[in-house]
Amino acid sequence: TKAIQQADGTWHLDGVKRFITNGDADDLFENIVHMVLARPEGAAPGTKGLSLFIVPKFHFDPQTGELGERNGVFVTGLEHKMGLKASATCELTFGQHGVPAVGWLVNDTHQGIAQMFKVIEYARMMVGTKAIATLSTGYLNALDYAKTRVQGADMTQMTDKAAPRVTIIHHPDVRRALLTQKAYAEGLRALYLYTAAHQDPVVATIVSGADAGMADRVNDLLLPIVKGVGSERAYQCLTESLQTLGGSGFLQDYPIEQYIRDAKIDSLYEGTTAIQAQDFFFRKIARDQGGALLHVVTQMQQFLDDGSARDELAIERALLATAIGDVQEMVAAMTRFLVDSQQNPRELYRLGLEAVPFLLAVGDLLLGW
Repeated sequence: TKAIQQADGTWHLDGVKRFITNGDADDLFENIVHMVLARPEGAAPGTKGLSLFIVPKFHFDPQTGELGERNGVFVTGLEHKMGLKASATCELTFGQHGVPAVGWLVNDTHQGIAQMFKVIEYARMMVGTKAIATLSTGYLNALDYAKTRVQGADMTQMTDKAAPRVTIIHHPDVRRALLTQKAYAEGLRALYLYTAAHQDPVVATIVSGADAGMADRVNDLLLPIVKGVGSERAYQCLTESLQTLGGSGFLQDYPIEQYIRDAKIDSLYEGTTAIQAQDFFFRKIARDQGGALLHVVTQMQQFLDDGSARDELAIERALLATAIGDVQEMVAAMTRFLVDSQQNPRELYRLGLEAVPFLLAVGDLLLGW
């Protein structure tokens, strides 16, 4: 989408945008003001040449709010999606239907990406939290079904034709599936609450002893995990939720098939998982020189060193210590690939190959903690 400056200080936008959530709400609102990234004529290629504009559906009097003529932004298509059907995902066309799409520049030119990333950071937190909430309700539906659905005998009596029938929660594989869902649902919930705590410097000091600067860095570090790991693990575990219901889970009589369809988008929009993983390593670890990661790992180590810990968790504590060491070795290997890429750019392929597994591994470490 390009932007052409006008003599009166406004801009005319020309182009097409896709995947616009609720691009128009018809008669729900009197007016809609779109925030649009566009490239001014002559601007540099790439993201650095983008600027941010506001483009209203209707022109209006800024003093009275009275609506005026229709502006040149129109819905020209609706996406037919796998899920999330309650949200109207639109194609918007600017300035191509005989009416100019008049916009106003937000602040200065070439600041669009920096401005939008403020919004995107909040959106990524929201998307991850939404995915985790979907997993939680999927798990609770599966748990409720498993407690009431009677099928087969207890495994210890499976050869006894006269043995009483039991609810499926008695079956070991069903219990495995439920415990997997429970572990991720509750662990991921703890993760986004820990992340949210670092969005408030006062709370961050209480939770981890971080000052305001470190709190920001820890929040930045954890956002790709909340979004990337949250969405990936939620989708993965929701298939276990559906599996718990057997064939009934495949029916629309139960909600889990919709949860799966709705949750898949969470690993796609606001940055795919691969984008989250690259952001996690390049910006949140390498550029930060591992400072925020060290702060979080130090919290884990203090937990392990706490002499008042419960003895019955000794095995789990040993496993957590091993996992910390494994992740530290991964960080060292990834850093080595980055250093080697200065001489051999092909080493960057290794980072691209390992970024998502690395993100998921760090996520699992945090959840285990």
